[in-house]
Amino acid sequence: MEIDDIRLRLKKIICQRLNLDMDWQNLPDDYRVIDSGLGLDSIESLELIMGIEQDFGISISSHEIDGGVLSSLPNLVRFVSDLISLRSSSSQ
Repeated sequence: MEIDDIRLRLKKIICQRLNLDMDWQNLPDDYRVIDSGLGLDSIESLELIMGIEQDFGISISSHEIDGGVLSSLPNLVRFVSDLISLRSSSSQ
């Protein structure tokens, strides 16, 4: 899966799951989730992770994710890309 595809899908997930009052297409590529004033709580973090799992068809363990991953869109893109690569290489 291409990085750009992952980024676009994550933008949609972020806007939908966190109920952002903006269109996903206007979300900057370097969007800072934590510094955006959202102040993600544990429920919102879980909601975001569940959206990622459902959309990408992957399972994310609690030990695989930390606050740094959820801090920004670039970090999420890198994390999901690495996870997809890891999962696809281990299933071959």
